[in-house]
Amino acid sequence: MEENTCSKRYPRKLRRVTQTGDDGYPEYNRSSTNDGGFTVRIKGLDLDNHWVVPYNSVLLRTFISHINVEMCNSVKCIKYIYKYVNKVSDQAAFTIENQKDEVTMRESGRYLQGDADQKDEAHNKCLIQIEDTVLAVGETPMCNIPKQSNIAEVLRNCKFIVWDESTMAHKRGFEALDRSLKDIRNNNEVMGGVTVLLTGVFRQTLPVIPRGSRADEVKACIKASYLWLLIEQQEYEGPPGR
Repeated sequence: MEENTCSKRYPRKLRRVTQTGDDGYPEYNRSSTNDGGFTVRIKGLDLDNHWVVPYNSVLLRTFISHINVEMCNSVKCIKYIYKYVNKVSDQAAFTIENQKDEVTMRESGRYLQGDADQKDEAHNKCLIQIEDTVLAVGETPMCNIPKQSNIAEVLRNCKFIVWDESTMAHKRGFEALDRSLKDIRNNNEVMGGVTVLLTGVFRQTLPVIPRGSRADEVKACIKASYLWLLIEQQEYEGPPGR
């Protein structure tokens, strides 16, 4: 219970037919007593189909336990499966940090490879934050990065940015990065004069648009951006002999 409300959204609404909800999960047929449904009395309470949890009778009889069964036909099912396949035991982690630790702040904004001299590449953490802070408002999105912030300092000094799996990112993310780099670096060249390497395969998953159509996904692809004509394309054939 959360604030005297069931966190699992019970009781559910009665419905005459099963239909797909906005989140990709089905809203099952739950017949009222007038449509053939029935009521049972359990521990002094009269319960009807408002309270029935989706189940599979064969599994219930086989394992003699409660098993919730639901179908999901949206892209969220991939995230759901991945989360549980890789889930570990419940745990908590905490750290005590010095907010003024300048060494840690600088290292967190650098991408350190095997060669520690490679100090001028923007850390991929910057790109994650950029994607998370895109303000998708209107047709001119910007990254919500203050000019005096640490990430802005990293972007001012970097010379090379690698954006992996870029084909799955929304075009507005690239456009926001372009506008933000121009603003942060006071440079009107594309991407503020920084060399940006975009890697990815268009045969893989395109940008995911919740409740969007195939046309919406194509429209959100980097190929539909004004930046696409400014990108120099190169194909990687793989190592010799493969």
